[in-house]
Amino acid sequence: MSGSEPPKLTGLDQVNEDVPRPLLREDRPLRPPGRTAGGHRVYGLEAVRRLAFIRRARELGFTLEQIRTLLRLVDGGHYTCAQVRAIALEHLDDIRRKAADLCSIERSLADMAARCVGGRVPRCAVIDALFGKEVPQLPRRGARRSRSVFSEKG
Repeated sequence: MSGSEPPKLTGLDQVNEDVPRPLLREDRPLRPPGRTAGGHRVYGLEAVRRLAFIRRARELGFTLEQIRTLLRLVDGGHYTCAQVRAIALEHLDDIRRKAADLCSIERSLADMAARCVGGRVPRCAVIDALFGKEVPQLPRRGARRSRSVFSEKG
């Protein structure tokens, strides 16, 4: 394969920050063994497989360091499923922590937005919450709501 075919086949044809270019220049770079007469790189099947591996690992959220570790294990040829499983489980724990954090953030933002009356007054529950000011609790469902839970006394 030559030219732009491998990046297109593996999904790494779009240049952005997610393309793990440092992985392409590690101990075992993906430099093809040669070039065509027109100067295009010639990619072997192994390079295409490696690019696809990197792309899929990035899609699953593995860090560059985790991908490097996995590739070193594969390159050494003496890896065990237990070693790979340990890396995957560590990553899974990270993903679960991030998911829990996102749920907490979602609840906080939903709560802040629900407290915002959306009026023309200069006071805003979202801004107050971001500044760490006390924001009055919303009445529970079914309870009578006063005219404005955000009006200042005084």
